[in-house]
Amino acid sequence: AAACTGENKEGGGEGEEEKEGTKADASSLAKDLEETLVVSPESTAAKAPIEIEPSRQPTQSQSPTPLFVLYGSATGNAEHMAKDLAASYQTALQSSPTAYFPSVTCCPLNDYKKKCLDVWSAPPASPAAKHGVLFLCSTTGNADAPENADRFVRWLKRKSTEPTRPFRHCAYAVLGLGDSNYDVFCAVGKLIDRKVGELGGTRARSVACADEATGLEEVVEPWVTGVLDDLARVCGGGLGATDSASTTSASASAAAEEDSSAAEEKKMDDEPRPISTQTPIPTTPSSEGVATLRKHLGLAPQDPLPAVPHSCLPAMTSHLSSCEFVRDDDDDHDDDDGDVRTE
Repeated sequence: AAACTGENKEGGGEGEEEKEGTKADASSLAKDLEETLVVSPESTAAKAPIEIEPSRQPTQSQSPTPLFVLYGSATGNAEHMAKDLAASYQTALQSSPTAYFPSVTCCPLNDYKKKCLDVWSAPPASPAAKHGVLFLCSTTGNADAPENADRFVRWLKRKSTEPTRPFRHCAYAVLGLGDSNYDVFCAVGKLIDRKVGELGGTRARSVACADEATGLEEVVEPWVTGVLDDLARVCGGGLGATDSASTTSASASAAAEEDSSAAEEKKMDDEPRPISTQTPIPTTPSSEGVATLRKHLGLAPQDPLPAVPHSCLPAMTSHLSSCEFVRDDDDDHDDDDGDVRTE
């Protein structure tokens, strides 16, 4: 019995040890479960978003469309500036991929239909967003557009373009190049700035006019430095240039004066010019024609020629203008409409 009792005691001890082991395992499991469910402060800090420095933190989402840089150049200045600006922006994208415009498209103004117009006409994803467009254009001759921009300028001035409002989804800025030694200064740049605004564009910055007579860099360098920030702000939903209204008013006033002068010149050309009454009609046969006229009228050589009322004379007008028919044919023959240009 004693042996049996001893064995029972030993068995009881082993049972108690087994229970204690089970409790320890349960406690360890509960601790592991608690660590799994409860996130430690260190792990919380590791998952927090990385703060961006204020100078680099973007204020708006990135544009889905590229930055458009279009140029019209006769001597190469505007083309060189446009390509330099596009290359600099493309290089900056490598160090700052969060820039507003994801890429850049640079081309002559006459390539607007092939490379730009479809994008400009499509509304952006956000109602307040805009496509960004920069225009750099010089003025040649007697206020003429360069050859690689003439089709674009004529398209802007067509009456059929106005109802389509092709720039209603665009924000833009214009840099005009000219020479103040000529009578008309930066005429094409000012015309592009005015017409794009009339066709629905939102001006990001007032037109800048660089003067070759005083040094192009005085205007070009400040414009290139700040225009991209202004354009990105407006394209992201910001307000347009604060002086856009005054610029538009001034441009419209200048355009009205120019149109008025042209209308006056045309009116002067079209007005009938009667024969001057101050020139005396010869009474003697000074030419074979006068002698023939006297013969048919039955007049003696000493008789004066009869006076004819001015109202009976046909109107004599001067025709000093010429008409040139120009057809806008692109390389791929996608422009079927021609236009007439009067000089």
